[in-house]
Amino acid sequence: MHEKLKKFRKLIASSPDSKDEELCEALDVTEEKLAELRQVDRQSRIVSLSKPISEDESRTLGDIIVDVADNELSTDEVIAQNDLYASIEACLQRLSARESDIITRYFGLRGQKSETLRQIAEDYGVAGETIRKTKLSAQSKIQRILTEMGYSDYADLM
Repeated sequence: MHEKLKKFRKLIASSPDSKDEELCEALDVTEEKLAELRQVDRQSRIVSLSKPISEDESRTLGDIIVDVADNELSTDEVIAQNDLYASIEACLQRLSARESDIITRYFGLRGQKSETLRQIAEDYGVAGETIRKTKLSAQSKIQRILTEMGYSDYADLM
């Protein structure tokens, strides 16, 4: 089911106007199974505010949602910022564990302090150059992912 769901999402992303018959044929499923895939897709996109977003589960999605009254940003800016955080989190999920860790630590994401490449390299027991190359590769992947998600403006910032 998981593989079919991934394939379904890719098909929808690449051809949002696809007809059900085309999707059924591409996925090799019945129309009933396609309806089930749509339902699972919708349900899996619902996220709880208490969902942990840090590896140690100390931060939740609710922690990053800001009360607009306490913030000088407009509602639209807060929504855009939260959308960006969620997009970055989605990007990190698509990287390898090592790439995600390096990016998270280097940029100080998920509530962590920013670390130097040397500090990260020492923890991994490798040369700083190895970590630098991994970071660059991960940044390139993040750019591609953000562009796929329609955030090419943010991808240019990487």
